[in-house]
Amino acid sequence: PADFAVHQVLPFQAVSAEPYTYASDLYVALAQPGAGSCAVLKWDYVERRLRDFDRIPGNGAAPG
Repeated sequence: PADFAVHQVLPFQAVSAEPYTYASDLYVALAQPGAGSCAVLKWDYVERRLRDFDRIPGNGAAPG
């Protein structure tokens, strides 16, 4: 079995995380429906941690 360890604690809750790469950089998009936004974090290869990159506001409407 795999052993997991806490690497970084973020100051908010998210319901999903989607990692992706762009131009050889690693990003993670975190859906935050309670805040009505999506946080985009970028991996800092020097500090070895995720850093705030962008916030995408939601429109507050439920899908469907």
